[in-house]
Amino acid sequence: MAELTFTRDEVEAAAKVAPWRLQRTFSAEIDPEDMGETARVYRQAAGEAGDTGELAERATEIAEESGGVDGRTVVDGAERDSRTATELSDDGEEMEQVSRYLNQAMEVATETELEVRSMIEHYLDPRLAEHLAAARAEYVDRTNGYYYVGGERVTVEYTEEGRPNDPGLASEIRGKYLRMAADDAEYAHGSISRDIDDYRSLLTRYGNALDDLGYDLTAGPLDLWTSPEMARYAAESLKETLTLGGDPEMLDFYARALFSMVGDVVENYGTAGPRQLSDAEGRYLDEFLATLGADGLAALGNVPADELSGESAMQLARAQSAVGNGVMMLLNHDIRVPDPDAPRLRDAYHAISPYLSQHEGPLFENDPDSDAFREQLEKYNGFGNLIERSSVPADDGNSRRMAFVALDVQERTSQQYEPDEFLWFDFEPDNVVENTGSAKLLAGAGQNRDTASDLLSDQAFTRQLFERQWENSGGVAEFIERGVHVADPSLDNRVLSRSIADNVLAAADEAGDRVQGSGPQAEYGHVDHTALRDLLDSLRE
Repeated sequence: MAELTFTRDEVEAAAKVAPWRLQRTFSAEIDPEDMGETARVYRQAAGEAGDTGELAERATEIAEESGGVDGRTVVDGAERDSRTATELSDDGEEMEQVSRYLNQAMEVATETELEVRSMIEHYLDPRLAEHLAAARAEYVDRTNGYYYVGGERVTVEYTEEGRPNDPGLASEIRGKYLRMAADDAEYAHGSISRDIDDYRSLLTRYGNALDDLGYDLTAGPLDLWTSPEMARYAAESLKETLTLGGDPEMLDFYARALFSMVGDVVENYGTAGPRQLSDAEGRYLDEFLATLGADGLAALGNVPADELSGESAMQLARAQSAVGNGVMMLLNHDIRVPDPDAPRLRDAYHAISPYLSQHEGPLFENDPDSDAFREQLEKYNGFGNLIERSSVPADDGNSRRMAFVALDVQERTSQQYEPDEFLWFDFEPDNVVENTGSAKLLAGAGQNRDTASDLLSDQAFTRQLFERQWENSGGVAEFIERGVHVADPSLDNRVLSRSIADNVLAAADEAGDRVQGSGPQAEYGHVDHTALRDLLDSLRE
């Protein structure tokens, strides 16, 4: 018989959606068998833990004793022990609330997976079988022979071997039923997508409630919140929120899982140095930043905060600090250890590379008097706003990279103010976009104090630093303040290094009027070196 069949892949190609693949991916993410074992672990932990402070710790211990869920390692090891032991308060009511949210999260995950799988098994698969059978039946009916006896039609039914082969008719019939199957696939995909989106929204809500109760979403054997799919959902939802005006409450809502991850890293960094992200956490971070992309990072950083106050201001700051620290964790290879097998790591780096490329990208490819230049500078400033909110230091190599990029971009953007003759400007001076991002990137680089100290000991670097004209030198002053103070093994606090301070002051004296802010930018634009001069004065005392 002529070719009449079509596969699931062919149906998905015709429908331009992939319901079978979506179902397989979601079922693998939830893994109902794993979920049952995880629920058992938490039920046992809830019965054995003395208070909420021991719940995740005991769940971790039980999972470790069993070698992980479904043979996988589900915890980060001893590195997380101090965190899981203290992540919750010991209030009995909170113990009940945390246990309830964890159970609800697991229940909604397994229920949604069942609904999604049922849409395939009880609707789409049967409908596909019906279309294939109908296509065959129609072809058989239309290729059967017939004759008339006494005005009545008599059908001649052929055997398979004897049936006429009509490729044109077969193609027509196949296309007809393939389109019907594709319509069903579109319907199923829409239904499955809505179910999964509802699940992710509810899971995010549960996660935020748990975070409010002090539960670390990235600890313990329950990894629902750290899947790459949840990261993609959070970042896509955050981008959509930005296009709708950037409601601070919703920005905070979608960035909360990343904020929880950052909180744990920051807490460890202050006491025991950087904590390496688990594979799950690292891939969550990769997916989040890759999905948010360069434009999304800039848009989040540029959400206006001037008119916000109270809870709204705090929500925006929390979302920006979560993402800013996410960028810095990516730039710290002791925290986000490079993994050649991580599928989205390269894309995550690609999202931040436009803002960290020396002498490359739109700021160097476009003339300083062009709209494209000004548009990119606005984005660069937004990225700088995120870095300003961060508290996690980048590693040495990336801190140096940030510092030199800040100097390069500051020099480049000052060229907006350097025409041969002012009358030949192609735009009015008030169309200039001020560079507020470079000083913030420099301050971010200074989070790594050892790197800042090393750079400030370099005469070539300090000479470049003071040759620049800064719209706001607050970040420059922060960088110097951090770098001139070094660790003293005999003391808990860092102490002023006289040699580094002297090198800074010598470079400042050599720069002369530049430190005061003189130059074309001061004449035609805005320069504020107040914070820088105040710091230099304090070093001279």
